[in-house]
Amino acid sequence: MSVTYFFAIFPDVDARDLAYAEAGLFKASLNLRGRLVARERLHLTCHFVGRFVSSSIEVEAKAITVGEGIVAKPCEIEFNHALSLDSSGLAPCVFAPTVVPRELKSLAEELRGATRNDVPDPMRTFHPRVTWLRSQDRIYGTLPMSPLTWPIRSFSLAAGVAGEPAYRIVRTWVLT
Repeated sequence: MSVTYFFAIFPDVDARDLAYAEAGLFKASLNLRGRLVARERLHLTCHFVGRFVSSSIEVEAKAITVGEGIVAKPCEIEFNHALSLDSSGLAPCVFAPTVVPRELKSLAEELRGATRNDVPDPMRTFHPRVTWLRSQDRIYGTLPMSPLTWPIRSFSLAAGVAGEPAYRIVRTWVLT
C-alpha cells in the first residue's frame, strides 16, 4: 500500500462541481477515452511531499509543522484553458491558468522551501494545474475554455492511498 503526501488546494463544492461539469464537456466533445478523475479528487497540487511505502506518522508530523509555519494570503485562480501534459503512458488532461496569482506562487514557494531538506522535490517550477482525466488520447495544443474561478481560502496536507477512491485530508490551514 503506497501513500503519496502532498499539499493541495481543494476547491469549494461549487467550484468543484463546475470543474467536473467542464471536464465532462471536454471529454465528450473531444471523444477522449478514459475515466474522469473522481469529483472528490479534483485539486491543485501546491507541493508534492513524497511517495512512501505506507502511512508515516513522522512524515505527517514534519509536514504538519511545515504547514503550521506558512503565512499566506487568500486569492483566486482562474483556469482558462485545457491541455494534455507529455506522458509516455496515459496523458494527464488538465485545466491551467494563464496567470498565476502571486499569493499562490508565494504559498507554493514557501512550502517547497520549507520541505526542501526533508524530501527531494520533483517539481522544479510551480505550474498550477487540475488533472481531470488520464487518457491515451491527447489534447493537441491548448484549448480555451470558459473561465473557472477557484477561490483559494485554505490549503491542506493530503494523503493519497493506492486503491482508495478519496484522499485523506490530514490537516487544513485557513489563509488569512
